[in-house]
Amino acid sequence: MVYEGKIEGRYVYLRSVTADDAEFTLKLRQDPQIERFLPRLDISLEQQRDWIDKQRKKQGDYFFVSCDKNGKRIGTVGIYDMHGKTAEGGRLALLGDAFQNTETSVLLYMFTFETLGLDEVTGFVYADNRRALRFNKSLGCLTGAPVYDQKVGRPVCHTFITRESFYNALQKIKKMLYPES
Repeated sequence: MVYEGKIEGRYVYLRSVTADDAEFTLKLRQDPQIERFLPRLDISLEQQRDWIDKQRKKQGDYFFVSCDKNGKRIGTVGIYDMHGKTAEGGRLALLGDAFQNTETSVLLYMFTFETLGLDEVTGFVYADNRRALRFNKSLGCLTGAPVYDQKVGRPVCHTFITRESFYNALQKIKKMLYPES
């Protein structure tokens, strides 16, 4: 689905991905530093463009590019597979600094809970990605014990965040992101 306009933060903004972002999103997902923590996309640029075109039409599927305030693309994030008041969050691949990356996730959750009116977001993190597990916890996510996932071929930790747990964590996050506020 396409979200018209931008979701603005102080350090970044999110906008719906377009076919013009295909090269960026594919290179990002094939970056050796990123692909250690995400399933590899072993596809062509044309296949990525086609996937984006289909994704933009798919109900309950939002895929965003995160841009710094100068418009430079610094990552991706998405919310998809909506069922009732629950969705899956992911497609998180970020190259920004700590403030930009944190605000990207904050903006996604605020969009999810406020704009879409959802109550819960699930996801997964590779079990060996300790940094991402700590990051998710700081946002209010609960994380399960590692389990082997056949689909990705390695152990993952399933994550779960509610509207309430996110907004409880947000108070601390805001103090870190916007200390002068």
